[in-house]
Amino acid sequence: MSETGETSNLNPKRGSDSSVKNASNPLRILGRANSFNVRKVLWVCDEIGIPFVREDFGRGFKPTDTPEFLKLNPTGQVPVVIDGTNVMRESNTILRYLAAKHRAMDLYPDDLAQRQAIEQWMDWVAYDITHALRGAFLGGQLKQAPWNHPWYVEQGKKDLIHVIGLLDGHLASNGPYVMGKTFTIADIPVGLVVNRWFMIAELERPDYPAVAAYYELLTERPAYRRHGRNGVPGSRRLARDFQRRVASLRVTTVMIYAPRELRAEGQAVTHRPPPRQPTGSPRRSRTGCSSCRSDRSTSRTQLATRFRQSQRP
Repeated sequence: MSETGETSNLNPKRGSDSSVKNASNPLRILGRANSFNVRKVLWVCDEIGIPFVREDFGRGFKPTDTPEFLKLNPTGQVPVVIDGTNVMRESNTILRYLAAKHRAMDLYPDDLAQRQAIEQWMDWVAYDITHALRGAFLGGQLKQAPWNHPWYVEQGKKDLIHVIGLLDGHLASNGPYVMGKTFTIADIPVGLVVNRWFMIAELERPDYPAVAAYYELLTERPAYRRHGRNGVPGSRRLARDFQRRVASLRVTTVMIYAPRELRAEGQAVTHRPPPRQPTGSPRRSRTGCSSCRSDRSTSRTQLATRFRQSQRP
């Protein structure tokens, strides 16, 4: 990964080769790296092997309510993805577009019945779970108005416990992945939800063993470690606070998966993912990845528990 200068021109490149396989013209992703929906796009790019340039827009970075940005996305939200002359919004549709364009058949088969089954889980996350996360995460964790009303926070937590229970039952009967034995793009939004499920503070989580096993299974994937299970999601302030608190615990060996939003503002990130492993090839060991190796005696769950305990009066 290399850092490039600020990209000021938001206009799509007219008359250019739109193939993102051409590293000289990578996919452009507009959105902050700690955004739930931006993470989806980053993850699928790494799974498929799509080079991209990411530029910081959204909460805490460049605004999304300027006339220039609103021409790209009238809703003023991230991500916006630019592929040549094609400007896209709505993260789930972007996942489907990229998987179909790059013929990632294992992630998104041509068969319509299989696609429908994949998409129903993606849409379930976009509606049912998103409503629960607004209270449990945006209100309860980030304290954002208007989601931080006590009733809304508690209702969000109850709803989240319910929907994760439904997921646990499905995975127990049909797993290990959402679609069974094969990882698909359905696992991308669901996997990011599961990460937030385990990272939300002050949430009394029931024992959902199938979800816990699913979380560890996803963590074997390098792209999930880079864009999903890579630290406490949230604002830059929360991420910095988490790092300070972990440092105060005096743990001997700890690797913090530093969110990319901690780097200097106003810069774009050029990323070329490693070659994709062929389907059916042995999975790389988590402990064998030098960039992700950490002391296994101190798990992320233990760190999150200590972080929550240190916040109590």
